[in-house]
Amino acid sequence: MRRSSPLLDAAALAAVALALVAALACGGGPGAPAPDSAPVPAPAPESKLRTFERDGELWLERAGEQPQRLADDGRGYVAHVSPDGRWVAIDVVLFSNLQVTRLMRRDDASGRFVPAANLSTAAWTAAKETLGIGIDEVENARSSFAGWSEAGDAARIELSGVAPDGSEIRRTEPVPLRD
Repeated sequence: MRRSSPLLDAAALAAVALALVAALACGGGPGAPAPDSAPVPAPAPESKLRTFERDGELWLERAGEQPQRLADDGRGYVAHVSPDGRWVAIDVVLFSNLQVTRLMRRDDASGRFVPAANLSTAAWTAAKETLGIGIDEVENARSSFAGWSEAGDAARIELSGVAPDGSEIRRTEPVPLRD
């Protein structure tokens, strides 16, 4: 049986010590607590808002306030709150099976959300300039919310359908947010 030399044991111990120092300098390892000086991010405004469906209606709720009904004329809803909490885009499947996207904005005076625009109409109007055809000429015209712009000044609306020539339409139109 071979005994390890004290020189090798010291070298191994030094390597372990260096590895520990390096790990601590890099913030620890997996599961290490964050340094006390690290800022704790504030919750985003949209996290203070919650949307839900009840009895065929779409509702919005803020902590400590009465819920507000946003829509009651559809058979399905998907709500999208903007990062700043000022806007709510709502994809609505109407009872006629038409899908539209509406925009609600928070009224500064009352704090309640009020209708601001039909994003579907605005997006198809903008697309008409490029496509040369109107929504009334598109078969199975659909729109759905695709996201908020990075700058927070527009909603992106995805449009789809079939053009009169049989070609598929699939494009995303930015719609500016206006008070």
